[in-house]
Amino acid sequence: MQATNKRNSWNLTPNYPGGTWAGGINCDQSQSDTFNPNGYRGVSGTFLVNPLKADSGGLSTTTDWVGIGGYQLTSNVGTIVQCGVENTVVGYLYPWLEVYGATPGSYYSSSPGMNTVYLSSTTGSWVHVGDNLLCQCSVDAADSMMSFLVTDTTNGSSSGIWKLPTAVSGYTTEKCDTSGAEWISEVQVYGLADYGTEYFNNCNYYYGANQAQMQGMVPNPLASLPTCAGVSATAQSTSAATSNNSFYTKWLAAY
Repeated sequence: MQATNKRNSWNLTPNYPGGTWAGGINCDQSQSDTFNPNGYRGVSGTFLVNPLKADSGGLSTTTDWVGIGGYQLTSNVGTIVQCGVENTVVGYLYPWLEVYGATPGSYYSSSPGMNTVYLSSTTGSWVHVGDNLLCQCSVDAADSMMSFLVTDTTNGSSSGIWKLPTAVSGYTTEKCDTSGAEWISEVQVYGLADYGTEYFNNCNYYYGANQAQMQGMVPNPLASLPTCAGVSATAQSTSAATSNNSFYTKWLAAY
């Protein structure tokens, strides 16, 4: 099933309060930011973990991730399902999964520390600078289970498949946002460290109730996203497509 009213984008993204990001989005503008069994239910992508450089302000982190949901924000009730790696100037790398913007009253919004999980490895050493990471997220057809997997394809290490239920007894059921798929480089707290140029490859998504076919990321690269409302700031990163399922983001400035 092909998406209708899709917006496919590689974007130059400004700084905005709470974070800064750039990357790729594929979304269905006919959907709201909640669960739809015919929406985006799987996403995957690989990227090379770059060394970071501290800027003059001492900013020290960047995060690369793939996820489902987060672009539409029509009702602010949908949950973003995402996983990736946090990279620091001092060389520590933290693979993670996150149930972000969890539905009000749900288990993941009500339990501190449960919306983000830092992942351990099932085999051997874990992630290092220069390694290639494959990140995968999915939501099942009934919106009952969220799945996550981070694999270091360079050394064979893996987080193993994590499965988290959307419904936990005594809490509101999580409503996953299946209106889009995302492949992002960003920072949330400390400002954007110089990550050079980050290459994302094999960026694919599953769309619709029948997930038998994996689709490439963008048929019309280089469309533009809107600027964040009321914000005027120096661009942090730029991004551009290199094929229909690969792109790069390039660091420009801290602030």
